[in-house]
Amino acid sequence: MSIAGDLATTPTPPDWTADALCAQIGAPELWFPAKGGTAQPAKDICSECPVAAACLDYGMDQEFGIYGGYSPKERRALRHGHTCADCQTPLIYPRAKRCRPCANSRRRRQYREYNLDRERARAALKQGAR
Repeated sequence: MSIAGDLATTPTPPDWTADALCAQIGAPELWFPAKGGTAQPAKDICSECPVAAACLDYGMDQEFGIYGGYSPKERRALRHGHTCADCQTPLIYPRAKRCRPCANSRRRRQYREYNLDRERARAALKQGAR
């Protein structure tokens, strides 16, 4: 096959990529972190990007890389509807009902309520003993 034939079959990037921050930064290794590497720098940049929604839509079928600020596991969770009951963050573990920050917040709130109920019960017992 000739080079011209290869160029004809090469997909052209979508129009929105010209406005994407990742295209302006030019460090592709940020959006394709090594296994065990952190994706947080790419997610931070994506959070400021004006075309993150279009990028996420494009990346929903992509197997690798950060698209629209979401990792492949997070995009899979979005596809399957696995989101936090409180904040709608994609859940990587489908059996979980809440993301870690929401679960911790809920646990703290329940603990505070439990302690308040105990305090009220103690106060009522003291009032009854008098």
